[in-house]
Amino acid sequence: MDKIFAGLDVSTQSIKVILLNLEDNSLVYNDLLNYDEELPDYGTNNGTVGDNLSDVSESDPLMWIDGINIIFQRLKEKTNLIPKIKAISVSGQQHGLVALDKNGKLTKTTSKLWNDHSTQNECDILTKELGGVDNMILEIGNTQRTGYTASKIFHMYRNERHFYDNTYKFLLVHNYINWYLTGGTILMESGDASGTALWDPINKIWSKKLTNIISKDLLRKLPEVKASTASIGFISKVLTDKYGFDVKCKVDAGSGDNMYSAIGTGNTDPGTVTISLGTSGTAFTVLEKPFIDPFGEIACFCDSTENYLPLLCISNMAGGYNTFLNNNKLSHSDFERLLTLTKPGNNGKIMGIAIKANSTYVLHAKKIGHTIDPGMKYSGKINLIDIGIEERKH
Repeated sequence: MDKIFAGLDVSTQSIKVILLNLEDNSLVYNDLLNYDEELPDYGTNNGTVGDNLSDVSESDPLMWIDGINIIFQRLKEKTNLIPKIKAISVSGQQHGLVALDKNGKLTKTTSKLWNDHSTQNECDILTKELGGVDNMILEIGNTQRTGYTASKIFHMYRNERHFYDNTYKFLLVHNYINWYLTGGTILMESGDASGTALWDPINKIWSKKLTNIISKDLLRKLPEVKASTASIGFISKVLTDKYGFDVKCKVDAGSGDNMYSAIGTGNTDPGTVTISLGTSGTAFTVLEKPFIDPFGEIACFCDSTENYLPLLCISNMAGGYNTFLNNNKLSHSDFERLLTLTKPGNNGKIMGIAIKANSTYVLHAKKIGHTIDPGMKYSGKINLIDIGIEERKH
């Protein structure tokens, strides 16, 4: 067992690591760290800090670094596998903004995350300045959403100018982890870059029109984008000395969590659909050519194999699903068994959806009020699910 591959997933609420033996593709180690429980000094709730009333959701990127070091230390203490690791690949929550100065220090101590919805004004301004939604879709294959990165940068420029001015490079979550692992390599790859709403996934270039709307100097603050399929360097001397990694241990380009969910579910060729039920819910497939939704609801992303990943997202998923399971005393396996009792499509009958919330986020667009929709006569017992969004006024 001399060829080990390590995968790190830096998600909203936790960090996960798995080690695979490449000789027989067996799983030889896995571990999980929950931020709230194991790093309480950061004061997070479900991995984030913020104000529900203002739709702010942020995290301190140093929390992720601390979590990785704890994961590595436990791996070192429990096994002798670290020197055998040939490569590390990182998946990270998409869209989160990390700002670094020339010395590698955070210019802002928190990162606006994918589920931060405080930047709608910036989305509206960018769309208006470019000439409307249709022009935006022509420019980047997507509309501007609060979950994407462009409006987060613009929000910093408009409201926290000193942070913006002191920033040397803007990174996404997994790029920042790669920067740490390699000791300073700054690169993006096409999968995660396509979720910034600044990068044209068709022509695979940064949009000068959009970057100039935000600031004339933004383009030079954005990293070079390279292919998703190559390594970006080797693990840093600091980490080899501290934990015993081989100096030839490679760090892969990595990508966003959705891109790597596709890889993990074998969704690498056209014809497969992956549904991912995490903090958010996503459904996506792989295409060899880009799919541009004229309404901008289905995102035009790149995948991690140099193909395309059209993706549909519901921002709040796991909370409602887990509440349904808890209320009905069901396990995940119980739920799967229940699904087998009806044919796919439920014989054409639309089941009722009942959501108890003042505001839900579907495709990053606010849906106001309580929703009971639309086939409640077929659904028997209606389950009202509180998805955990605080009461607010709009």
